[in-house]
Order: sequence, then C-alpha cells, then structure tokens
Amino acid sequence: MKILITGINGFVGSYLREHLLQQKQKVFGTSRSYSDKFVFNTDLMDKQNLKEIIISLKPDIIFHLAAQSSVKKSWEDKYKTFQTNFFATLTLLETIKELELSTRVVTIGSAEEYGITNGSPVTEDSFMNPINPYGLSKMAVGYLVKQFFSAYQLNVVHIRAFPHIGPGQNSTFVTQDFSKQIALIERGEQEARINVGNIDVIRDFTDVRDVVKAYWIVAMNGRAGEIYNVSSGEGISLKDILKILVGYSKKSITVNVDPQKFRPADIPILIGSNHKLKALGWEKEIPIEKTLLDILDQYRSKLE
Repeated sequence: MKILITGINGFVGSYLREHLLQQKQKVFGTSRSYSDKFVFNTDLMDKQNLKEIIISLKPDIIFHLAAQSSVKKSWEDKYKTFQTNFFATLTLLETIKELELSTRVVTIGSAEEYGITNGSPVTEDSFMNPINPYGLSKMAVGYLVKQFFSAYQLNVVHIRAFPHIGPGQNSTFVTQDFSKQIALIERGEQEARINVGNIDVIRDFTDVRDVVKAYWIVAMNGRAGEIYNVSSGEGISLKDILKILVGYSKKSITVNVDPQKFRPADIPILIGSNHKLKALGWEKEIPIEKTLLDILDQYRSKLE
C-alpha cells in the first residue's frame, strides 16, 4: 500500500515511518522544511499543492500527524494553533472529498480534548471540556471527522492520543526536560538541582514505539467515523516519573519547584480507557521504566 504521513519528520512521524517500512509499506510524507523523492515540501493550507500531491500518489492511507502540539505554545499563539490543527485538517478532508477518494484518513487528536475529569479512565464517549486552546483545537478536529463521515461518508477515523514519550522528543516536554537536566548534572554542567513545574499531576504515558503500532492497527482495523483512545490505561504522577529518573543517576539530586514552569491551567488527573483499542488487537509492550531509561541514555550520549 501507499501511505502518506503529514508531518513525517516530526517526533511521532519518524517513528511511524520506520514502523510502516518494517511492515513493507510504501511510505511518503509532507514537511514544511524538507523534501526528497519521498517527502513533499508543502504547507497543508495550500490546497492546490496538496491536491496535486494526493492526485500523484493516490495514497491508500493518510496519517495526519502535522500539528502544533504544544499546550504552552497554544496559549502563546491561539490563532496559529487553530490554523495548523483545525483548518489544515479541514483543507485535507475537503481535498479528499472533492477528489472522491476512498483513502483511509487517520487524524490525530489528544487526551487534552477531555479536559478536567473525575479521575476515572475516560472513554471515547466521556464528556469533553478542554481547558486550553490546544485541546479545543483537537476537539474541533474530532467533531470535523464525525461530520465528514456522516455527511460525505469519508473513510476517516480520529485518534485521541494520550501522552506519548520516547527518545528524540522535543526537549520542552516534561520527561525530556527532566532527563536533560539529570544528564547535565551528571556531567557537572548544572547544579545538582532539578527545576520543575507542577509534578503532582497524574498522566497516562505510553512509549511512542507502542503508540505507532496502535496507529497502524487503528488504520487497518478501526471503523470509519469512530474515535479511539490510544493510552496505556494506567496513570502515574510526574513526581513518580521524576523519582524513577533520579533513581537512575548516581548523583544526589534535589528538586526545586519553579512557578515559571506552571501552565496557565492544568488537569490534575487524566487517564484513558483503552478497551476499544485493545478490542482491535493492540497491547502495550514497553514498560515506563524502559522508556524513561532510553530517554535519559539518549541525553547522556548527546552530552558525551
């Protein structure tokens, strides 16, 4: 099959590309900053260019990963967040509709669509109350998918991805931030103190290598018009994440809470039910401890 990944050079896109190549698929992508014979340099808001790419490829599956994925940046630039996340998706779906293609489109949403919860694992039918612009933009994408399925019978599915982590992620994400600071401390390049934001929150983390397997399973087996959580089904506090990482270091490290690292609004507990995903045949394989050690070891090697 021919597969197109928007945002192929991003964190998840690069892992998904490798996983699909292992499945012997023909993989192409889009990027705003890079091009080669497999990657098209384009802005997804350029509908004509996007249409030409899709006509030339006739992809069987499109994984729409291109996004502004930072909650912090969504507060700083709300307009760009909606342009990148919502309107680019609208352009893509309109293009597929106009070309009358049966291409399976997988859009990637976020656990941030749910917002404040009662602490129980949220299902795909749970009430949504996003508390930041990023979550709001992704919730809008989910509704867009449902409308394009019901109105035009597009072959679309929407994934609500809970936090996914692994080596190579942007250093602004919390597990990367912790790991980088520990690596710097071990080298004597930072005082033996880690600066953190709110570490009492509880999140549902999954290794990115398990996540891309879930995306592939949903693409192949998910029902059109449906929404699927991609989550581990288990919660862990950032305090415990930090404890695991610090435990891998031989240095004695103290923790300093920095108010500058707090978000304008935060969700105390966010855990996802993965029963619907597991019914398609997915299982989590990589434990959180291995993921965290892999992230830390990557920073250690970078700083050697």
